[in-house]
Amino acid sequence: MWWYGPYTDTEKKWAEENRHNAILLPALQLRKIYWAQKLEIIKYNPSLLEIKYEDFVTQPQLNINRILEYSEMSLDGQIKKYLEKNPLISRNKSDSSYFDKETINKINRILAGELV
Repeated sequence: MWWYGPYTDTEKKWAEENRHNAILLPALQLRKIYWAQKLEIIKYNPSLLEIKYEDFVTQPQLNINRILEYSEMSLDGQIKKYLEKNPLISRNKSDSSYFDKETINKINRILAGELV
């Protein structure tokens, strides 16, 4: 595992058994990172700005403005020039473009907390 953290003994055993599975092992690691982040948010209650990737790609200038306002920073003209020269493109595809239905189901079960 590339990320060590609060794994249970069951998760460690499962990870060892699935160490060569390039799909399911990262799903477990993603779940652990997600929950570690959630617990830290609950514990420290930081001020957050949430921007979804899809929203950022479809409306980059609007979301950059939101980020700058949140950060109390001013807009630099270079940002607008950069975006004009380098338009953002969503490279997201549907899950079924990458995985078969059985693998998608296993990933979703792992993300929900079940080791499959």
